[in-house]
Amino acid sequence: MPKRARSLAPGLLVALALVAPGCKEQPDKQDPNSLAALEAKGPPHTPTCRSWEGLDFDALEPLPEGPHVPAFEQVWRTVAQKHYDPTLACLDWVALRGKYGATVAEAGDDTAAAYRAINELLGLLGQSHLHASAPSRDRGESTRSTGPATLPLRVRWLSQAPGADERVAVVVDPEAHGGQSGIARGAALVAVDGESVAEVAERAASIVDTRAGRATERAFFIQRALDALLSCPEGGSKTVAFLDPSADDARREQSIACVMPEGERMSLGNLRNLPTQVSWRMLDGEGPAVGYLAFNYWMLPMVERVRAGVDELRSQGMQGLVLDLRGNPGGVGAMSIPVARLFVDQPVSLGRLQLRDFNQEFKVEA
Repeated sequence: MPKRARSLAPGLLVALALVAPGCKEQPDKQDPNSLAALEAKGPPHTPTCRSWEGLDFDALEPLPEGPHVPAFEQVWRTVAQKHYDPTLACLDWVALRGKYGATVAEAGDDTAAAYRAINELLGLLGQSHLHASAPSRDRGESTRSTGPATLPLRVRWLSQAPGADERVAVVVDPEAHGGQSGIARGAALVAVDGESVAEVAERAASIVDTRAGRATERAFFIQRALDALLSCPEGGSKTVAFLDPSADDARREQSIACVMPEGERMSLGNLRNLPTQVSWRMLDGEGPAVGYLAFNYWMLPMVERVRAGVDELRSQGMQGLVLDLRGNPGGVGAMSIPVARLFVDQPVSLGRLQLRDFNQEFKVEA
């Protein structure tokens, strides 16, 4: 992430695409500055697919005032200055500034509406990993009794039945982070310390653009909000209300002591004091010997533990491997190179990291 983006009030994930999308020239049959004329065909584009490098920001028209307009302006400028494609997919970036700047101003104090507009603008670039994140207090995350500890369970936002639209926070691991929750696997969480799980998830989902291509992003922010809800001060406890699957989904309440997550602590940029975990084992069952390996972040210092796990599984006769990345939000892309080296017997390329000023090939030696 560019250094400039780290200083923004919103968290901006600047996409680094492996393959640059092509820019198609638009027929010059109408005034390119006529936003209304171009909107019928989608977002406004520049007919000549112009580069926005060298844009005179001081000459831009001032935007309407609003509490979230400065954050919008920072996001808009950061993309204009740092995005790997200086044409910004041929979009008329200046016209879009006026349109979405006005929408953000109209949102007033409604943080969710403002960030939906900001992320709708970013969505026009057609990339993943490009998102403006509101401050934590506005992301739908719980801010009550949070801390470095957590409840000893893991939950996932899952459908209650195959094909069902309604989702709930389901306990998938009742014994996590070195502790035991005492709640049955499959229980649906209803509330934590009186705070509704459904409302927390709804607030988190409301700030994400749910158009095509953003469903995974929406699920990511819901999961992050649920994890924040389960966090707590060291030495504390929380009361959890849940539907007990062993008693026909009867509602129960239980006080659970918080635990400090196991694992070596690491930091990356604004991500601080993360408990990194690597686990492995051979899976039971007949047939080929299958190993299981999981790690919760992509951090370079974790490579040695991943390598140790693979080596041990191979020494036990592993013929196949399940690499479990559920709940892993990412991290340092360069970690993919030494991890990939564990599984290839000839040189390969994982792709190209393309920035505005240079690119880097992710080459893996056998």
